[in-house]
Amino acid sequence: MFVISIHSFSMDELEAGRHWKDDCKTLEVNMPTGAFTSPVNKLDCDGIIINVPGERYYAYIHQWELYQANKK
Repeated sequence: MFVISIHSFSMDELEAGRHWKDDCKTLEVNMPTGAFTSPVNKLDCDGIIINVPGERYYAYIHQWELYQANKK
């Protein structure tokens, strides 16, 4: 049995991917946050430090790159 999950990304999610990729600097990658939580990426976005779950970070940036490639 195979399970296929398809997630459609909203423009807000694509914008988050663009922002994290273009406007932020990665400070730390895959920082552990506890035994039962997923690791986060620490970003510096114009002096504001944010922690983004690693899976979300990579998915949003990847979808932003696909969106840009399909616009050409």
